[in-house]
Amino acid sequence: MKPAIRRVIAAAVVAAVGVALWAVFGRDRDRHHVLSASGTVEATEARVGFQASGRIETIHAREGDAVKTGAVLAELD
Repeated sequence: MKPAIRRVIAAAVVAAVGVALWAVFGRDRDRHHVLSASGTVEATEARVGFQASGRIETIHAREGDAVKTGAVLAELD
């Protein structure tokens, strides 16, 4: 076999091994460190406090409503 053909075959083998190693070890490396989920977060207990005593007059949020931090959820009488 001619030396030029041996070099081409050797280069093809090295390239094939490199592609195989990349496919097994390198391609999805970052995907293993990512957590992905979808759904609804439900709380079974909520601690709500007022700075003054009184009766609740109005409730602005109900179960299942989306609320943001600092939103007014209820008002006292």
